[in-house]
Amino acid sequence: MPSAATNPTSITVITVTLNCADSIVETLASVSAQTCRTVEHVVIDGGSTDGTADIVRDFGVAYFVSEPDGGIYQAMEKGVAAATGDVLIFLNAGDVFIDDRVCEEALNYFHNTGTDIVFGDFVPYLLRPSDKFEHPCFVPDRVCRNDQVRDRSCLQNQNIHHQAVFYGRHVFTKCSFFSPEWPDGSDYELNVQALVQHGFTAKYYPRTISKFALGGLSTSNFDRETVQHEKLIELVRNKYFSTAIPFCEDEYIIDSPKTKARPSGLITWLLSPLRLARNLMIAVTGRVRQAMNSRSPDRDDLTDVIADFRMRTDSIYRLASDQHQLLVELHTAIDRIAVQEARIRDLEDSIINLRDLVASSGQEAAGDTVEIISRQETRIRELAKSVTTLHGLVIANERETAKCADEMISRTETLARTAERRHEELAHFGHSVLATLGTMQHAASRFQEATDVNTARLLDARPIDVGSPTQAAYRISSQFDEDGIIQYLTQHIPIPNKVFVEFGVEDYTEANTRLLLLKDNWRGLVLDSSGSHVSTIRSSALYWQHDLSAIAAFVSRENINQLIAGAGIEGDIGLLSVDIDGMDYWVWEAIDIVSPRIVVCEYNAIFGPVDSVVVPYRPDFDRTKAHFSNLYAGASLAALHHLACQKGYSLICSNSAGNNAFFVRDDCLANLEPRWPRDAYVKAQFRESRDADGNLTFLPIEQGIDLIADLPVVDVTTGRHVAIRELGILL
Repeated sequence: MPSAATNPTSITVITVTLNCADSIVETLASVSAQTCRTVEHVVIDGGSTDGTADIVRDFGVAYFVSEPDGGIYQAMEKGVAAATGDVLIFLNAGDVFIDDRVCEEALNYFHNTGTDIVFGDFVPYLLRPSDKFEHPCFVPDRVCRNDQVRDRSCLQNQNIHHQAVFYGRHVFTKCSFFSPEWPDGSDYELNVQALVQHGFTAKYYPRTISKFALGGLSTSNFDRETVQHEKLIELVRNKYFSTAIPFCEDEYIIDSPKTKARPSGLITWLLSPLRLARNLMIAVTGRVRQAMNSRSPDRDDLTDVIADFRMRTDSIYRLASDQHQLLVELHTAIDRIAVQEARIRDLEDSIINLRDLVASSGQEAAGDTVEIISRQETRIRELAKSVTTLHGLVIANERETAKCADEMISRTETLARTAERRHEELAHFGHSVLATLGTMQHAASRFQEATDVNTARLLDARPIDVGSPTQAAYRISSQFDEDGIIQYLTQHIPIPNKVFVEFGVEDYTEANTRLLLLKDNWRGLVLDSSGSHVSTIRSSALYWQHDLSAIAAFVSRENINQLIAGAGIEGDIGLLSVDIDGMDYWVWEAIDIVSPRIVVCEYNAIFGPVDSVVVPYRPDFDRTKAHFSNLYAGASLAALHHLACQKGYSLICSNSAGNNAFFVRDDCLANLEPRWPRDAYVKAQFRESRDADGNLTFLPIEQGIDLIADLPVVDVTTGRHVAIRELGILL
């Protein structure tokens, strides 16, 4: 017979979850609230995509892994392998302990009994008021007692649910959720293996262990699960329960502690609002902790917590009202018993009168009648005795109920006052936190800006070979390494007017000109087609701290000069940055309101280093609508070089990512060395291809060419339209 673990001192709670961001907080808070100081929490996530993983990481559990698995029981096996506690319990997402002393008392029970497995009762419940579960197997908020499982033979027809079972970790050295006959796994399989096949001992602990969330993996499609469970029961019967296997019933008897009697079902139910209130405070504490630990907490997080708190408090009041109605009905039942007692007394009087009548009528004629009446009298007296006993029990129960009800009402009123105070304190605390976070975020932003500027200055001080701007490349605010190249060019070219124009900047957190603004105090104009992006720029501290204009507009060759002139910018300026994902060539060709000394323009590396081609002009061009792959846009580096030569510019270099080219006006070249497209070309390192559903496919550009091979481009040297497949592109 296997022996139990000696003096277990620690418990591991194993939680399995998959996309349970709306319920995992309840479980995390319940475990963290346990008074036992040796509780370890292991969370196995199946690769959630709804934010569950972030919530668990912020809570800081002992062990956490998020990766796809083969199902709930495979995940539970992974949890067993990761656990270090002497005792294990499986409490999945949405399940919670009934109170904060469960783990501590379970360890004591293991000490007192020396058993291998301890199991108790559990309560199924609905996670949300809007949830529904209609099946007689589980009734929400009604205790599911396991005391009917009195010996191993009972397992032929029923299971002990894992939410209410503590297993000694040594059990799993011989037992598993899986068997060759049932590869999907089951806690039923585990329990029968342990108790029937291997003879581990188990004790029933007359206590509610946990609340089991209905609607989870095992109850979301309960009819199907019921059919599966019936098949499993039949399989287990045939495999384990044969006459050759003894049940060892003497080692599997319910062990009730002799200390404190279990409260009656009525009293337990009457006290349930207080337990609900306690669990509510635990859950709210967890929700507040999760909101405070969030990477980006806001007012909505705290508002949701407060709303949830009020909703649950209302539920407690409704339950208390239901219990008051029960007391009224109990009094009505007592009145009905009194009426029945009166009827019995009348019947007794009638029998006495009938006996007297029979006695006066002669003994011989009425012998049988007297015997019958005597029997009826005996039965009536027994009934009267039963009614009297019942009456006494009802009176005693009424007194106990009234006492508990008074206590419950008093404590509920206290709870209501406490809840209102907590609500006010929570709201005040939330406002204080938001204000503090705002101050901290502002300070962090200023610190980051100062760090960026100082970092750029240190990088600019590096020795760089003259005529090698790519050696100076680095990234501070730009998408790739454009910052360092721009700083190099501005330091080697005389620029009297420190003015820039950049379009396609989104919210300006990542842009080619941001460092010029922060570090060198240039002034400039930025444009983006998104009004919300421009609003973000205008509401930032950067906007009032510097001479920056931001305009929301969809840029085209027809409006670009008007937009720049409208900002009061014209003539000789320092830098122009063009990045609008499509019509960059045509818009730069149209610009004549300014004459920038440096031009940064995006090219499409998929067109290769030789062909001078560009996508045909459309004023409403959208690269995603033009072709689902997101690859059909812009111009080749050779086409931009052709345009630059026409406008009086020389190609200097490309960035390391292979998407931006740098041009300098010919009268400002100084010691910079012009390059040909074939020499300056860099093949794109990023992979942005998409499928027809808009999902990234990460194709290298050699394969991306095939997706757009039949689409037309313009050869800017001849003006001829050709299909991409005719170019013979070599990368």
